[in-house]
Amino acid sequence: MSETPSTPAGWYPAPGDPAGTHRYWDGVAWQGEPQPIQGAAVPSSPMTPHGQTLATAGQRIGARLIDTVIVFGIVLAVIAAALGSGFGEFNAGVLILGIAFGFAYEAAMVALKGGSLGKLILGLAVVREDTGETPPGWEPGIKRWIPGLVGNIPFIGVLISLVVFVLSLFWLFNDPKRQTVYDRIAKTMVIQTK
Repeated sequence: MSETPSTPAGWYPAPGDPAGTHRYWDGVAWQGEPQPIQGAAVPSSPMTPHGQTLATAGQRIGARLIDTVIVFGIVLAVIAAALGSGFGEFNAGVLILGIAFGFAYEAAMVALKGGSLGKLILGLAVVREDTGETPPGWEPGIKRWIPGLVGNIPFIGVLISLVVFVLSLFWLFNDPKRQTVYDRIAKTMVIQTK
């Protein structure tokens, strides 16, 4: 349906509204909020306001596990070994290179590709909450990376990381939008692309 004055007034699915809903078109503009279409199939999984299927909690946890293996199990271990640092031993070079890699892996991948390798492997993408666009761009990518950066602060970083982890898990299972701390800071959502 085109949004022109020549379209007769009536109930139509509006662009950007959730699947299975419609709104009243008065001949000039959309009126009111989206209403469920009687007899329409109800989506089996929660959706974004733009009709995209949200990633499940299990998919998001799986993506984070893949990312953890890549970042900590492989990359940081290689960096530490190359700089001669043992496990648990403080090394400023490892910290600086780890932060730089974390920025490239989290912020840049989200900004440019729509997700970390874990998300992309599992068919997920980070989208802007307001537009549904992916990749979401640099501002959301950097904002999603900040909680991980704060975790590098000596002494209190571990405590902050623990709080972020617990809150993220709680919201992942209890928020209808499945937004974690990272999503809330950056105003993003994670969707299924496959």
